[in-house]
Amino acid sequence: MQVSLDGKEIKNLDQYRIQGSKEPFFVITYGSDNIYKHKPGSAKGVVDGYYLFLRPLPPGQHVLDLKTSVLNPTDSGYNYSADLIYQLTIQ
Repeated sequence: MQVSLDGKEIKNLDQYRIQGSKEPFFVITYGSDNIYKHKPGSAKGVVDGYYLFLRPLPPGQHVLDLKTSVLNPTDSGYNYSADLIYQLTIQ
């Protein structure tokens, strides 16, 4: 995973990871046309993600670039990669 703001890399991303406990679960309900191609119905879930909070940016144009890829060795159905570029205008 890589993150940069205005071309400057943001390091030590592990400090932004939030992992919820395995209990209590929350319930996810998948519709028949969900983007994950998951079987319709309900499933248990937990929180595990990266939550990056930025200090207020000065007025003007800014670029936030997020790159990530996941290779799951036991189930390739969970593999993905993304390169998201946000063009931010601060007034």
